[in-house]
Amino acid sequence: MHKPNNLVEIDVRGEFGWDPLLDATRIVVNANAGKVTLSGVVPTYYETVLADEDASRIGGVSAVDNQLLVGTFGEAAVDETLVADCTAALDSDRLVPHGSVSVVVSAGWVTLTGRSATTFSGEPQNMLSGTWMGSSG
Repeated sequence: MHKPNNLVEIDVRGEFGWDPLLDATRIVVNANAGKVTLSGVVPTYYETVLADEDASRIGGVSAVDNQLLVGTFGEAAVDETLVADCTAALDSDRLVPHGSVSVVVSAGWVTLTGRSATTFSGEPQNMLSGTWMGSSG
């Protein structure tokens, strides 16, 4: 049995917090069945290596997909954070079947697509659209 994805993500972020050489404030961590994906932006190439090593140390991590970019904080990193926040909010909502809605973010604009067996009168969509700080719409 795999360690739950949310616990792996929490443990990886916790490990980042113990690394004094890593600025993890702009790193997005996503886990799926032991595979951890790191995305976002770090100031130096060395920090991409540190993040990979730190994530690999966590029990329950079988692989690390390091997609970190080196450079200044930009629009792409904001979009990655919004995707992670939106996905987490959808996954935690008991009215939305897990995996039934996909999230795409471009320049701060959030697009939700998917199908639902239940027809709502717009209430859940309106509620969800105001959930994520930093979204343009």
